[in-house]
Amino acid sequence: SAAHAARAAGPPAPTPLAPGAPAPFDDEAT
Repeated sequence: SAAHAARAAGPPAPTPLAPGAPAPFDDEAT
């Protein structure tokens, strides 16, 4: 989605997950 693309293109959002893990804001199944 556009939101996911914006997140990916911008600075990483704070997340308790390890790098490479599915992000909670990832609203696309990719």
